[in-house]
Amino acid sequence: DVFEHTRLALESFDAPQFAKVFSNQRPSVQAIIATLLHDVGKPSTTKTPERHADVGADIAKSIAERLKLSSYLGAVDANQLHWLVKHHLVLRNGAAKDMRPSTIEYYFFSNPDLGRDLRMLYWVDGAATIRPNRPRFELKSYQALVDRVKKMGAKGNQLPKPIITGGEIMKILNLKPGPQIGKILMDIREAQLSGKVKTKAQALTLAKKQAKA
Repeated sequence: DVFEHTRLALESFDAPQFAKVFSNQRPSVQAIIATLLHDVGKPSTTKTPERHADVGADIAKSIAERLKLSSYLGAVDANQLHWLVKHHLVLRNGAAKDMRPSTIEYYFFSNPDLGRDLRMLYWVDGAATIRPNRPRFELKSYQALVDRVKKMGAKGNQLPKPIITGGEIMKILNLKPGPQIGKILMDIREAQLSGKVKTKAQALTLAKKQAKA
């Protein structure tokens, strides 16, 4: 049941396998609270289980605000807690190998600390999901994420910096600010994180091509 699953998830933070996967990093208070509350929406969504993450996120946020958890050394942010619970199934619903690089960047690297909390939450949730014929701590979906981010050039909680800026593109190609620049930057970033663009010259070549499209 939900209680036993939650107990196992919290217990997983102390597993030797957790220490190995996360290089002896300890979970933040926020990651622990998110784990405690990640399935709080399940009892009220038995007929619509696919909604439990959304419902649970709202409940978790209201609990954090009611108990003023942010006042404890600023360790828990109600909005970030909402985000963690809402997205704790992101790897289960969309395999990492099929995700766009920008999607992985958004969830796990745009805010490195929050991304680490989400990875930890996903790992302990998976470790507490007992299935026949599967070792408890063998999480292929998590390993797929690890393999993917290595190919994207990640080091620790950081991805490589963007290879070119919007200002550089506008200056070199004589373009004005606007949505077009954002689209070009996104395309270049996708290509960079996919290993297709490795130099500024290659980035400019792609920018010229996209500007003419």
